[in-house]
Amino acid sequence: MSCCPVRQNRMYTFRESIVLGVTSFSNSEVNQILIQLSHEWPGSSYDPLSRNCNHFTNAFCQKLGALKIPGTTSLQE
Repeated sequence: MSCCPVRQNRMYTFRESIVLGVTSFSNSEVNQILIQLSHEWPGSSYDPLSRNCNHFTNAFCQKLGALKIPGTTSLQE
C-alpha cells in the first residue's frame, strides 16, 4: 500500500474536494480500517462494473460513518 499527501499525486488532476462528513476515528484507526479493507478488496477482485474504485470508496466511507460519494445511489452495497 502506498500513499501521498492529499491532492499531491502527480499522476492525477484533482478538480474539487467534496466533504462527506467527519469521523471520530484516529489516524491509527483509519489506517487499521484501510488495512482491513485491503484484504477485503484485493486487486484481483476488481470488476469495472460491479467492484471498482467507487464501490471501494463507498465501503470505506461506510466504515468511517460518512456519507456515500455523490452519484452512487445505484451502487450495490
